[in-house]
Amino acid sequence: MKNQIHFLEPSPLIKKFSWNNDWIVPFESPWGIFEKFKYANRIKSQDIFNLFGTQHLNKLKSTTKNKSARNLITLEGLDNTSLIKILNFQLKRHNEHIISKLTNVLPGNQSIYFHKHLRFCPKCIKQGYHSIYHQFKLMHVCPFHMVPLTSECPKCKMAFLYEITDSFTLEPFRCDCGYYLFSPKKGKSYSAIWKKNKKLKVTLEILMRWEKLNSSSIANKFHINYHPEIDLTNYQDAMTKILEAADLSTNTEQGTTHNIIKSTPLIRTLREEQHYRFIKRDQTKSIEETSTYDNTKEIYRLSKATLNSINRHLEKSMYKHKKCIKDCTSLYFFHSPKINWICPAAYAYVFWQVFIKAELKFICTNDERRRYNLGLYHSNYDFTHSQDITYIRDLYWWLDNHCDCKPSEINWVLKRVLIHLKMNHFNNWTRISIGGSNERRFYYEPPFKLEGLPFYLILIPKDKSLPLEFHFWEEEREPYLIIHSKEE
Repeated sequence: MKNQIHFLEPSPLIKKFSWNNDWIVPFESPWGIFEKFKYANRIKSQDIFNLFGTQHLNKLKSTTKNKSARNLITLEGLDNTSLIKILNFQLKRHNEHIISKLTNVLPGNQSIYFHKHLRFCPKCIKQGYHSIYHQFKLMHVCPFHMVPLTSECPKCKMAFLYEITDSFTLEPFRCDCGYYLFSPKKGKSYSAIWKKNKKLKVTLEILMRWEKLNSSSIANKFHINYHPEIDLTNYQDAMTKILEAADLSTNTEQGTTHNIIKSTPLIRTLREEQHYRFIKRDQTKSIEETSTYDNTKEIYRLSKATLNSINRHLEKSMYKHKKCIKDCTSLYFFHSPKINWICPAAYAYVFWQVFIKAELKFICTNDERRRYNLGLYHSNYDFTHSQDITYIRDLYWWLDNHCDCKPSEINWVLKRVLIHLKMNHFNNWTRISIGGSNERRFYYEPPFKLEGLPFYLILIPKDKSLPLEFHFWEEEREPYLIIHSKEE
């Protein structure tokens, strides 16, 4: 792993400040560098804006309240020329280089993969050092000391923002409660400690593999996608799983099953009329202006087909609940004091269907059948869960425009994803079915989001001779309790 630091020739302006390039350590974050600069010169964040801020920023009355100005991922509020003259260091280039090494292979905006609150290693921070690696959401341990990262003051448990700000701090490296994150011992200078940090080396092997995966030569071989609402911080081994999907000789933890579904090569080589694809985007226009094709009908068809497939899969286990399901579709059944038990299995199945189809025929007390529309979304999206509509539509656009997939390829991917999501929704309804049925809860919107969703990846090789891949990992866990009959 190369330790690239972007220094320049000495500048005469640097003599005006207490600063030494030897204090900058490989992989150091802008937050760490600015804290050192503030500490050595006894200045505050407002002085950082005065020294390094852009012309536009300096015209603002209150720069400390400007969120974009405080951003340490983009550094958009800072002037590159001023940074070079005073720090004698290519800070923006240094920051962009490390961020790219971590996020090249990941979809979407780079900023979403970094914590908004400061994450630090207890051992590193005592030496006045903080790395960009600590902010990366896929990192849970320090790559230098192999200890868990934290985001709280050891004394008062307060969290700090990863921004150029003096909020929650009395001075550089010091919490509002008075606790010193960094404080040299007697007889030792901060300068000597910071120079000594240059000996830090990355010892985490998986991080080296991750940076290899993000190198341009490998990252350009395929596209990767996963659900945007998945919080990577909740998946301790997300980095391991992505490496495993990319086949870099990495194995997931015990107790987790890695499942791989591959398409047939024929899907990628078919010649077909792409009559229902989005119009190719004109770069001079917005996505909304150029995405003129309404893919609603195609999503409807695919979603309905996946629902029928799942229903066939559940048919045997749900057949014994046929009468229970019929009873559960009655509003009278829900509110009648004479009925003292509702089958949890039927309860879960009915509400699962309700929020997939967006409507259900309920039997009223007068035996008149009426359509009970939940009004959650446009009826053309029936058979697509209300929580999945935006994601499925965006995924369709991504496959069509970003990956240049054919209709058969898009269909294959969407079917895999829809089944994965719908089965997870069903599992969530079974999870709450006993409590919900006992208390006769009637839901007008789902009481959960994506809880329990097995981590999955869509992998689209750019080489058309290679198959599409859908990877998902399932953890071993106890099945949710479902009562099958009153007698049981």
